[in-house]
Amino acid sequence: MNLFGPISGLMMLISLGLWALMLFALIDALIRPTGAYVAADKRTKLLWTLIIGITFAVSLALGALSIFGLAGVVASLVYILDVRPAVRAVGRGGSSASGPYGPW
Repeated sequence: MNLFGPISGLMMLISLGLWALMLFALIDALIRPTGAYVAADKRTKLLWTLIIGITFAVSLALGALSIFGLAGVVASLVYILDVRPAVRAVGRGGSSASGPYGPW
């Protein structure tokens, strides 16, 4: 009886989920317009794609639960939760003076 079978299966599922998160952030960062990053005051498109892309590639080589994999997850979460909404608002022509249902 293999005692570590279910644990290694769970770790593989967690790794796949983390890789999917990083891949989503990388693809989303690549499809956004370059000028929207600077207009939203969120650094540059090149910086975000390099950070997420390099940590994603290294996590594929070393594992999603390595220190580089976890750094990639943190970078991806920062991108998804902070940068992405700001860049999307600029891309739509939105402004910070709009409410939840449109402009005031």
